[in-house]
Amino acid sequence: TQSTWGFVVSEVFGGDTAFKAEMERALAFCMNPSGNRSPEFLSLYLDDKLKKGVKGETEGGRDEVIDKCLILFRRLEEKDLFERYYKTHLAKRLLQGRSVSTDSEHDVIAKLKRECGTAFTHKLEGMFKDMQLSDDLCAGFRASAAAAANSLDLSVKVLTTGIWPLASADCVLPVEAQRCQQRFAAYYQSMHSGRVLVWENTHGSAELRAVFGAKAHEISVSTTQMAVLCLFNHSSSMTLAQIAEALQLEAGTLERDLLALSCAKY
Repeated sequence: TQSTWGFVVSEVFGGDTAFKAEMERALAFCMNPSGNRSPEFLSLYLDDKLKKGVKGETEGGRDEVIDKCLILFRRLEEKDLFERYYKTHLAKRLLQGRSVSTDSEHDVIAKLKRECGTAFTHKLEGMFKDMQLSDDLCAGFRASAAAAANSLDLSVKVLTTGIWPLASADCVLPVEAQRCQQRFAAYYQSMHSGRVLVWENTHGSAELRAVFGAKAHEISVSTTQMAVLCLFNHSSSMTLAQIAEALQLEAGTLERDLLALSCAKY
C-alpha cells in the first residue's frame, strides 16, 4: 500500500528523494495501465464504503478510507472518467436511500473540489441541492390538501435536467400511484408555473405490504418491481410478454427485475 511504501522510503531509505521519486513513478504506472479501468474500480470501492449495510465500518474508518482513496485519485490521469463513474454511483446511492452518511458524502466532494476545482464537483453538489429542495417540496406537499386524498405515501425527487446521469425509461405504474403523481404534479405546477415534470418511474423504490396466505410481509422493491407485483393483484399468472406489454417496457429490461423477484440470492 501507499502507506507501507511511504514507511519504507522514509525509514529504510532515510527519505531519499531518488527513491521517493521512483516510488511515485511506480505508483502512477500501476494506476494508469493500458486499458485503464482504475477510475471505475476506485469509484466502485468508494461506493461500497459509502453504502448502508457495510458491516464493521465506523465513521473514523470511512474517513481513513476516503483519505487513502484521494491519494490514489491524485495519481489518476483520467480524472474526468472517475468523475463520470462517481457521479453515476452517487446518483444511485442518493435515489435509493443507500448513502450511509451525508457528512461522509460531503467530505468526499469537498476533497475532490480542493484537488480539481469547482467545475469538477459542480454537478455533484447540484445533486445534493436537488435532494434538499425535494425534501422541502415533499414536506409542503404532505401538508397540503392535495395530499390528503392520496392512498399512498408518495415521496418525489425533483431532479435538474443535465445534472443527473440517468437513462430515461418509462414504466406504467399502478392506477393508485398514477393518481398520486397527478396530484403532486398539480401541486408542483401551482408553485412553479411554466416548469415541466418528466416522470422517471424506473429509478425509484417502494415499500409494499404483501399478503401471502395468512401472513403479511413488508418488502422493499424498485418501482418497476412494484408495478410487476401489483399486476398480480388482478391475475394469478402472467407471461413475460404480457408483463412487458402491461408496463410498456422492453422484455430485456424486465429480466433483471424479474430474476431478483423470483430467484434466491446466494
